[in-house]
Amino acid sequence: MLVPGSEVSRQADRIFRVLSVGHVKPGKGGAFVQAKLKCVLDGTIVPHKFRSAETVETAEDYSLLYTDGGLVHLMHGETFEQIEVPREAFGELAVWLRDGMSVRVASRQGVPLLFTLPPRAAYEVVETRLGSREGKTDACGNLTARHPLRQVLSNGEALRVPHFVTVGDRILVNTEDGTYYGKAGPDEG
Repeated sequence: MLVPGSEVSRQADRIFRVLSVGHVKPGKGGAFVQAKLKCVLDGTIVPHKFRSAETVETAEDYSLLYTDGGLVHLMHGETFEQIEVPREAFGELAVWLRDGMSVRVASRQGVPLLFTLPPRAAYEVVETRLGSREGKTDACGNLTARHPLRQVLSNGEALRVPHFVTVGDRILVNTEDGTYYGKAGPDEG
């Protein structure tokens, strides 16, 4: 299904992210879908008309079963087909992989090419490191801001978090840029 944010494969070696979609029904001829697509490899933006008879490969939902050395084992959500993907194929996103995580996989002719993680994922804080509790003071000497602490998460990554986050807390991390988002609720995973 073509919706903004989804990934489609239109050419043999390129995958595009859908930026916008509109259904057009001209006075003459058949209806078509006008879409603005952005290539995930080089960032070029191209318009494209999808005719009603045209088919595209869209990204599918997989569940991360486990990682075994340099391999990531994924299972398709509907067919239960399992695939193995080298951990390096995830690039910078590999540090945020967790068992049970939902992963969107865009393939071309059966070969997985692009992986999208959920925008946020929960991790447990296991260690505090190199934190500075000194802050800025105003003219009266009152503490106005504190420098964030560096916390080590259950996946081994260290990132800056606010002072109220302590060891044992579960926090949400933006998987795209690796920044702190907020505290995780009991049902957020």
